[in-house]
Amino acid sequence: MNAQTTYHGGSDDQDSPQADLSRSLLIICAHGSAYHPAANEHVLEISSTIRQSGDYADVQTIFHAGQAADWPAPDLDPGAFDQILVVPYMMSDGFLAKQMTDNAKHTIEEAGIKKPVIGTSSVGTHPAIADIVLKVATEAAEAHQLSADALSLVIVAHGSRNAPQSRIGAEAHLQSLRDVARFKETILGFIEEPPFVADVLKSIESPAVVVGLFAAPGGHAIVDIAEAMQEANIGSLINAGPIGLHPDMHDMIRLRAIEAMTP
Repeated sequence: MNAQTTYHGGSDDQDSPQADLSRSLLIICAHGSAYHPAANEHVLEISSTIRQSGDYADVQTIFHAGQAADWPAPDLDPGAFDQILVVPYMMSDGFLAKQMTDNAKHTIEEAGIKKPVIGTSSVGTHPAIADIVLKVATEAAEAHQLSADALSLVIVAHGSRNAPQSRIGAEAHLQSLRDVARFKETILGFIEEPPFVADVLKSIESPAVVVGLFAAPGGHAIVDIAEAMQEANIGSLINAGPIGLHPDMHDMIRLRAIEAMTP
């Protein structure tokens, strides 16, 4: 029997039962970067930490760009796992997330590994992402000895002129953050579609904290946001960095894996 792929959006309840993942091969799919190796290194560190936890039979990482790895790994033992979980470590369920999941399935079939393949939703679409944004923003404010209710919060997403997934996911997190009302105001800006980050920053009252909805410290998260802040040329802007650097992002992978294994 050939490998079969099913896709699970799953329940978005963080209190999902603790599924047994010990007989699962976890594959983490990430965008990566050919120009910013720190992005790939960060994801590899996450993979290593998860592997060392012993919760899975094995953990493998696949990148779209940048650092490549042998896949399947030469020492992969198909007898050690019963199913394969493919989790996109990305911020939206766009074309690339589906493509990488499908490519992983094809490679598994080509390698003759006859195990079911379960693709999950991207980590960045989980509702708990809004909680991580809030933590990152609040910690940045506290580090500058500022009160959240005196700051604007600007969240920055990738966006796309051709596909709506990034905007849809970011707008869901935006609404969750506005419902919490921790900050003076919460606004959304994009890198590749209007409203662009620099324009958003120019329109708000400073001070403000800027949080990137990016899974790793790649070019958009590190370079583009910094350039937009410089272009805005207003005072008291705090660059809190991408949410992907927060340790709670590890849990997003686990939650997606649990959802995939929960009937």
